[in-house]
Amino acid sequence: MTVYTQFDPLAAAAFVERRHRAAEELGLTLRVRRDFEALQREDAGGQAASRLFGAAGFDFVAGRAFWVEATDGDGRRVHQQAMRLEDLAGASAAELLERQLRRLFPGEAGAPPPGPLDCAPVLHRIRGRIVWHGEAWLAEAWRGRNLAGPLGELALGLALIEWRPDAVLGVASEPDTRRGYPLREGYHHCQPLGEIWRLAPSWLYSDDWINWVEAEDLVRLVNFDRSRSASPHPPRGRDSGAGAAPGGDSRPGG
Repeated sequence: MTVYTQFDPLAAAAFVERRHRAAEELGLTLRVRRDFEALQREDAGGQAASRLFGAAGFDFVAGRAFWVEATDGDGRRVHQQAMRLEDLAGASAAELLERQLRRLFPGEAGAPPPGPLDCAPVLHRIRGRIVWHGEAWLAEAWRGRNLAGPLGELALGLALIEWRPDAVLGVASEPDTRRGYPLREGYHHCQPLGEIWRLAPSWLYSDDWINWVEAEDLVRLVNFDRSRSASPHPPRGRDSGAGAAPGGDSRPGG
């Protein structure tokens, strides 16, 4: 893609390292892992992975998936999120998602309307190499520290370095989306998911939104971060008219 002619891997590495360092300064230890059996084990701590990151539905071959684990000072898992790569070839993200949901959630859809289900318009447009971002979880004790944004951006940076995707997609609830949590994690765009949620009602909800970034967004995010870190602005004061973003954590990929 032509947008990646502007991509500087050193800037992307620095982007990831800044967020890595910020997490470590709070006492977290981060690891990038590729053993999805560990993510699935409920006795390992964290939150059990959904079917979109389950071995029953996907082969997590080397180079096409990873997950990020954060542990506290006692070695307990307190954060997780996962990424997997899909090459759509000539298909759209809407076609892929519908087929996967029908396969992964058989018999749970009830009686969806006949014919193709309505879904977010962007899913019909996005093609090529996409990354699905999900399984985001942060332990209750670590919430309210503005960690969700940096950790989400860290995963986006890792996906950018490893795969140069055309787009990264994730699902968030409507309340989280409207509060701007996905935006803090690097997601620049959002649309209501649409009726396709009916295919997986035990996992998706009627008010869920799809959030996404495309290749150009990812490159601009890294470049903007580099320029901002080179000449940072002083913090805004209370009289500037800009309110502080509320603390909290989202589920960028469900």
